[in-house]
Order: sequence, then structure tokens, then C-alpha cells
Amino acid sequence: VEDGFCHGAEYNVEECGFEGGDCDDFNSKAFVPECFVGDGVCDGGEYNVEECGCDGGDCCGVDGCTCSSELP
Repeated sequence: VEDGFCHGAEYNVEECGFEGGDCDDFNSKAFVPECFVGDGVCDGGEYNVEECGCDGGDCCGVDGCTCSSELP
């Protein structure tokens, strides 16, 4: 906690201050590792949201995530 790295799991919760702020970027969806987005695999979870382009198009139509035809 508060070491500059988001470990996630049980520490990335409100009770732990979202790891003392270490997970703020991750939780805001502003930080999305590009290696997971658009890699041909639906990673789901935090990547399968419209803000992440339904995992760069990998999750189009999965769990209600809808994609436009204008994805990069």
C-alpha cells in the first residue's frame, strides 16, 4: 500500500483507500495496459466497458458491451 504500484485484489477497495491512492489511475480507466486492449482476446472485467472500446473491440457484444464500427 502506498508504494506507487497498484497490486489490486483485496487492497484495491474503499476500506484500504484504494491502496492508498496507488490504484487511482487504474480505477479511473485512464490507465489501460495497451497489451490487453485489441489483442484478439476478450479480457473482460475492467476492459469490457465502452470507455475502453469494449477491450479494443475484443469484447463487442459480450456482457452488453456495444461497439461502434469506428473502433481504431
